[in-house]
Amino acid sequence: MGTLATVLNSVRLRIKDQYKNEFTDDELIVLTIEVMDLVYETLRTMESNLVVDKITIPTVADVAEYPLPGVMVIAHRGVWIDEQKPLAKIITPFDLGYTETGSPEYYMLTTDNSLKLLPTPDKEYEVTVVCTEGYLQPTMETFDTYDFPWTGVWNRAILRGIVVECLGILERSVAIPAVHAQEAWDSATVASYNRGRIPRTNQGRLFDGI
Repeated sequence: MGTLATVLNSVRLRIKDQYKNEFTDDELIVLTIEVMDLVYETLRTMESNLVVDKITIPTVADVAEYPLPGVMVIAHRGVWIDEQKPLAKIITPFDLGYTETGSPEYYMLTTDNSLKLLPTPDKEYEVTVVCTEGYLQPTMETFDTYDFPWTGVWNRAILRGIVVECLGILERSVAIPAVHAQEAWDSATVASYNRGRIPRTNQGRLFDGI
């Protein structure tokens, strides 16, 4: 039960819409994305390793900017030096009154998606970046081939969520399907916690659920 076509066919069976009299495929895809957005935000908030990654960047003396691999959203307090010292985020270098070299205290993102450290590193440090990547949304073009990006338990939660959304639009009873949807959501959430979260620092592993 991993592809978009499989999941939406199962949705149609549950809402008795096998002949597409109630919803077009496009409409179901819109509802699917709405439910997937909720899943993504839940995983991002808990810093699940299903959506959050931790990358390490070695610095070079007198070099301030380091390119990031792809467009990423850096988590709150998500940049550390030597896994011990968090760096504060600034918007522009003019927020600071100096440009010396030294142990970095701040970071900013440049327009070309590079990480800029201030002060400029005076030697080699290990910079840890905790960041979130987005997900590829399903489309009609990928209807038969799209695989959901998360684990099977979340596929079940997504399916149940779409069913509840459809029944609500059709003004049918959602009481029992909503219970099943909540059970699936809770099960997936627990499974994601058990799978693990991204640790920020060696010192913080006690609180990371790993």
